[in-house]
Amino acid sequence: ASPVPLPAAVSGQQPHGLGLDPNGSYYYVVTWGDHKVYRISPDASGGTATATDLAFPTPPSGTRSVNGLWVDPYAEVIYVTSTISGTSNFIHSAPLRAPSSSDMWTQVNVQPNGASVYYQNIVAHGTLFYVTDTMGNRVYRVAKTVNATPELLQTFGSFPGGLAIDDSGYLYAVERGSGANDGKIYRFAPGSATPTTAPTSPPASTVTPAATAAPTQAPTSTPGATS
Repeated sequence: ASPVPLPAAVSGQQPHGLGLDPNGSYYYVVTWGDHKVYRISPDASGGTATATDLAFPTPPSGTRSVNGLWVDPYAEVIYVTSTISGTSNFIHSAPLRAPSSSDMWTQVNVQPNGASVYYQNIVAHGTLFYVTDTMGNRVYRVAKTVNATPELLQTFGSFPGGLAIDDSGYLYAVERGSGANDGKIYRFAPGSATPTTAPTSPPASTVTPAATAAPTQAPTSTPGATS
């Protein structure tokens, strides 16, 4: 598969946290270097993609670290986690494909860092967010109400990395492990705070695939929406 070349303004800023627009036309990335969120439009001829700065809010003081990103394909909303100078943690939301403006962002949740919570990866399902806390080796769930208090779901023995959630609401969390062979993937049933190890084979999907095979390269047509 051919990679999508990113413009220097993005590729030189440590891009991470990848999301895909459900219509397949755009990618979304957050960058550690300049603390921004970008919408990426692939080039129809396979050349360098176009990046639109989505004007993620700049704090009045301190430095905002933009950490994690997740695209809700059903609500067509992008969620982003951030931290300001290690003192407060935020979840913001914005509609997909909206014109770039700081007004497009809504502050959904803010938490002081007194409990050493550091929001990183994020997924959502139904009325809940799930976030990893990279400083405390924890996973939290947070209600989708304004400034809801994070509820501790699990403390791991080492760094909890990526999160995933399936169509039935089962949460998956990967633990890096502290040794050569002790990394694990845990699964949480909907509404449960008791993890189990993930099954040896993935559960059957309840969603009919849109195509018989996954795409092998970036979209070859220019997105129709404008930014």
